[in-house]
Amino acid sequence: MRDYNFTQFGRYVLTQPLARGGMGQVFLSIYGDAGWEKFCALKRILPQSSSPDALLRFRSEVDISLRLNHSNLVSVFDVGIVDQQAYMAMELIEGENLRSMWNRCAEKRVPFPLEVILFMTKESAKALAYAHDFRNLELVHRDISPPNLMLTFSGEMKVLDFGLALSSSTKRLTKPGVIYGKMPYLSPEQARGEPLTAKSDIYSLGIVLWELITGRRLFEQNEEDNLVEKLRERGKGPTIEKPSVIAGRGDDELDTIVLSMLNPEPFLRPSGDDVVSIIGTYLSRKYPGTDTGDASRFIQSLFADEVAKAEAIRHDTLADYREWKSDAQKKSIRPGDRVAGRYLITRILGEGGMGKVYEGLQEAIGKRVAIKILEPKTTMAPEEAEMRFNREAKAASRIVHPAVVSVLDYGFISGVQPFLVMELLEGESMSDVISEGPMETERACNLGAQLARGIQAAHEAGLIHRDIKPDNMHLVKNHQGEEQLKLFDFGISKSSIGGEEDLTRPGITLGTPEYIAPELLLGEKPTTAADVYSFGAVLYEFFTGAPPYAGNRTETIIQNKIKGKRKSIGSVRPDLPVDLKNLVESCLAQDPRRRPPSLAFIAERLEETVRRFRNPVSSVIHMIPAAA
Repeated sequence: MRDYNFTQFGRYVLTQPLARGGMGQVFLSIYGDAGWEKFCALKRILPQSSSPDALLRFRSEVDISLRLNHSNLVSVFDVGIVDQQAYMAMELIEGENLRSMWNRCAEKRVPFPLEVILFMTKESAKALAYAHDFRNLELVHRDISPPNLMLTFSGEMKVLDFGLALSSSTKRLTKPGVIYGKMPYLSPEQARGEPLTAKSDIYSLGIVLWELITGRRLFEQNEEDNLVEKLRERGKGPTIEKPSVIAGRGDDELDTIVLSMLNPEPFLRPSGDDVVSIIGTYLSRKYPGTDTGDASRFIQSLFADEVAKAEAIRHDTLADYREWKSDAQKKSIRPGDRVAGRYLITRILGEGGMGKVYEGLQEAIGKRVAIKILEPKTTMAPEEAEMRFNREAKAASRIVHPAVVSVLDYGFISGVQPFLVMELLEGESMSDVISEGPMETERACNLGAQLARGIQAAHEAGLIHRDIKPDNMHLVKNHQGEEQLKLFDFGISKSSIGGEEDLTRPGITLGTPEYIAPELLLGEKPTTAADVYSFGAVLYEFFTGAPPYAGNRTETIIQNKIKGKRKSIGSVRPDLPVDLKNLVESCLAQDPRRRPPSLAFIAERLEETVRRFRNPVSSVIHMIPAAA
């Protein structure tokens, strides 16, 4: 397999780094099912930044970004923690920040068009106005600067990075005496370390506007500068020259707009809404019709080669990603291989339509386990098979019961091929047990009661199994040396309480014909009563050695089941007690409403029968009425 530079990170695949800051790193990432993949930007907090303070700031940024929803702000659509690393996934912005644009203009000796400068400033002010007024958050960005202002190749302006944002809920994160933001873009009150308002962001945006008009830095910063002295000078509110005098373009009206934003007194500066209004009015008179098209044409003229290159990179990256994922899914597992770096594969145990089951050794503690690995052999789409496998892992891990196999671990091989680690079952399949012929009544009732209790545990966890059959059961010995039945394979289970996607497609029936409830064959939604029916079919087979509906052709089985044409259990096992015959027949009722109300009820009936077999004398005594 080729050596791809991809990293699986939860549901995302990191393909290449895009940017790195003091607290986090941003990656170009891919997510989504095969054929529907999408690119996004994923910001992951750096491992060395996992201090409590950094985590609080990242959480604050995530909280703010998730709440805000504006066309001039980057949209955040997912957050979470993977391998103890916090992340947030954002829309991918194709464009360049203003620092990059500034440098390219300097290289090409091309000035920023004045109308594009004003359009970008107005759109940035729109975003700030929205954020400043959002739900009484008292939000202040605190880091408005060229790297955090981006123009997309389609001409849209985006304000980035709320990592240093101050809000009513994050003031506790601001340490006394610590100045937050970039030195060249600090407002006077920010330099003085005073409480900030939204007007501080307007001052910073005014600096950016002044610099774009003049092509010069307003406040230079050199490595040898005395930062304390610089902060003291900024805090005094330095006098600003008119940009038209420096640049030789613009007019007195534009100078007034810029200098109002750079007023040293915060209360005398315009608000974000004011900036949008006054620049909008100026643009409509001086440069009517200026819009995203003008901005788009300008940035594409600067970065024409980069736009074409970015498109080619995305195309090649997606092709490589699909090949990488396909190769990983095709990888064959052999004895001697290691899964997830901690499970040594020793031998193959079995194979089915959803994958293979291997015996493995958890080397750290020397424990033998069973490992199920997704290797679909059906016509099912890979993404659908993976979703079904995911469901089995999540469903089975929610159930804790002696009659249900324990799920110990879950993950992905090479980041894409799911595996499930379960307790290793020493014993034999119930299919093999039943093939020996009908069971004795006491044994069948005992194992049936165990099975009923296991299914009931699944129902109490909000799950319907939908594929109860002997092939999905194993018979082992417990610590007392007694027979213990184990139910497994929740690959097609369904939530009975909602909240999970149903993988059943219209017209597709999931289950095994001999054991599936008739209403499911007719397309009805599964309920716990469907599992009661399947349980009844298995119990019938325990007693008789064959399922109630059997035959060489699936079509015949289905037709007979829908019509209810079968042998009664009494005609096959006339020796069974009447109450057992009635119990089995009630489980196999065509009408779900006529079946027993729960598997717990059924288990109680079967357990009572076992007690009668094991202590017949006490049962007889119990039945004799007490003396008057």
